[in-house]
Amino acid sequence: MRKWFLIFLLAVCAGPAFSQDQFVSTGGSTYVDIVRGATWGTISFNRVFWFTPLTPDQRFCLFVANNNPTNSHTFSLSVYQTGDRQVSNYSGNTGRWIQDTVQGTPSPVAAASMTSAYVHANAGAFIALAFSGGATQAGSPDTADVFLVQTTGESCGPVQGGQINVNAGSVQTADTDGVSNTIRVPGDPNGQVIQSLAYGHLFNRATWDRAQGSAAQGALVQGPLQPAITKNSETTSAANTATTVSITAVAGQRVYLSALAARDSAGSCSLTVKDGVGGTVIWSTDGSFISTTLRTVDWPVPLASTSGNGMDIVVSACGAGNTSTVDVQASQL
Repeated sequence: MRKWFLIFLLAVCAGPAFSQDQFVSTGGSTYVDIVRGATWGTISFNRVFWFTPLTPDQRFCLFVANNNPTNSHTFSLSVYQTGDRQVSNYSGNTGRWIQDTVQGTPSPVAAASMTSAYVHANAGAFIALAFSGGATQAGSPDTADVFLVQTTGESCGPVQGGQINVNAGSVQTADTDGVSNTIRVPGDPNGQVIQSLAYGHLFNRATWDRAQGSAAQGALVQGPLQPAITKNSETTSAANTATTVSITAVAGQRVYLSALAARDSAGSCSLTVKDGVGGTVIWSTDGSFISTTLRTVDWPVPLASTSGNGMDIVVSACGAGNTSTVDVQASQL
């Protein structure tokens, strides 16, 4: 009887492997303390913490703070998710979990500093944070704080400037130069996206409020804006010589011609636009279209080349001793 009692007691004390997993109650909060004052190199840090996310499509920023004032720490971090709401741990059911991608470099963490990592876990009923490899170091306190913020953002930290693409009713963001935001709308049915000529807006160091449809802060510039990449130029011919402005082709891109202005020193000449360098004529005038009076042409909907083609803008020779000048406003994207 004593033998069986000892066996039972040892089994209870040892417990199953998943007893090392610690469930963290979020309390339904965006801000979650995973562990505070965990001693480096002990089970209080080197273990699995798991929690229930606020939503099935959950993004979160994880922070690891090293409280050691003199020494840095290294560790390993893996993040897992499961869609099974009835699992009771990670360590005892690893086959029910799949690994998530950890973005960022949480380790090493320098003395008296903090690191962060970003994770996007989609369709997860639970999320598990598996810490390992942490070791003790000299310095006091030799502890760590781990906490996270559940977010809807695509990264951690300050939000950079970006570009908002509006295409088929969806809104997407992409970082640009970190200074300005632009709104773009579809330029043609083939998926080319150009900046809105009728509804262009530029936000200088501002955040676009998707719900309100306005800039939350910063200087707002309204009006037609030329989309990048610009191909603007002014070219003057030699005497009695045709002027050709060639925009070189870029694979998968179009040239969008918005406006032209042309004049000559004397005589008269014609203007032609070609789809491609040395390509097919897609717009032309008669031979007296250009004279000494400045002549302008504006396309409310830009004249576009075929995808993958460049464009030629050609002013014919204007007569013996005469020169011509043509100004081009175009973009290529």
